Amino acid sequence: MRGKQALRVVALVIIILLASRAESDAQVRVGYRSGSQAELALLTELKRAYESAVPGAQVELVPLDSTHPQQLLEWLVTGSKADVFLLPVQTIAALKRTGALMTLAGSRWHGLEQALYNFPPGMRQAYSEERGPVGVPVTADVALFQYNESMMQNAGLPPLSRLGETWTWHDMIEVGRRVSVPEQRRYLVDIDFEFVAVYFLAHGDVIDPEGKPDLLNQFNAQFLDLASRAINEERISPPLTQQSDSSGRFRRGVLGMRRRNISQMLPGTLDRDGLQLAFEWDVVPLPLSPYTYRRPAFGEGSGLVVGQGAVVTPDLVGFLEMAASVEGQQAVARSGYAFPASPLLWEAAMLYAPGPPNNRAAFAQAIQEWTFFAFPQVSDAEVNRLVASLGAILSGNVDPEQGLRMIQITLDEIYRED
Repeated sequence: MRGKQALRVVALVIIILLASRAESDAQVRVGYRSGSQAELALLTELKRAYESAVPGAQVELVPLDSTHPQQLLEWLVTGSKADVFLLPVQTIAALKRTGALMTLAGSRWHGLEQALYNFPPGMRQAYSEERGPVGVPVTADVALFQYNESMMQNAGLPPLSRLGETWTWHDMIEVGRRVSVPEQRRYLVDIDFEFVAVYFLAHGDVIDPEGKPDLLNQFNAQFLDLASRAINEERISPPLTQQSDSSGRFRRGVLGMRRRNISQMLPGTLDRDGLQLAFEWDVVPLPLSPYTYRRPAFGEGSGLVVGQGAVVTPDLVGFLEMAASVEGQQAVARSGYAFPASPLLWEAAMLYAPGPPNNRAAFAQAIQEWTFFAFPQVSDAEVNRLVASLGAILSGNVDPEQGLRMIQITLDEIYRED
């Protein structure tokens, strides 16, 4: 009799555990970086959109206190913290080939794979491995310029937004001649390492078919010469040694443009930063290369991945499909903290937003050639070598072709070691 009673107790415990497990499985757990207001805001909008579309669905947003790579790998493999993770595209690139990410291919993922074809090929590649997709693009980000429109007006120039889509480096240099007064330390723009290096993406494939860097082409050499002359002869930019505190100089009205990411110019981030300027301002995309008439767009952003430890349920699949859909991408835009990854939303993503910037077309213009480039892990010494070579060119101390060869040699050594 006691044996039967014990069996009933055990059976009851198993039933309770199974019920608890079933209830847990019905919930999609989405991990995000603790303290990130932007990630919480966009995931809250996605959660609301999915739960409204699917009665009874539950999405739990789980703040992750650690971003240490080993801790993240453990959570992905075991599923102990979350099933789905919102991660920067750079982190996702580093996690490829670790075996921690679930491949989103096969019959259960058919709807998602179809939705992913609405994203550009380069973006799909950034979130894929050889086996297939491993992530869903959610947000996209690139650089553009915030510029002092009052400074342009005082120099008798029209708003730069009128040139926005078609302006080139030659146009930028001409504007710089009109507004820069080097004797008063007033310049149009800081032509720094990052601003120059991103144009390698506009001058052809930076990676050859064997996966090695290849910067040795005539466009890159010509462009480096142009950038050097813009600093040292045209003087539209301060020397490299005087380019600190660009945001402060922009606020004081002695720098005409500062480079910002789209994510820093959205309604939520503008409100959060309390951006109050004493002059009229607007935004404009980076100028086109005058050699290829292409605009570089070094791609950043974030996406959703599924850990190998996750239990794949219809709700989990449905949540990812929602994130990739037009409705899901509209939810991302509504958050006011992120720019949607889908090109279907780029033209209209900012139409609803109140206040500046007025040149809403600049966002779509800036992001058209979104390109992700995964850099290898490099030491500080190797970074310093690359910076020294580029700095010597921009300071006018080294011939651009010779300096470019020095950069190429350093990159060859880095990739050989990697």
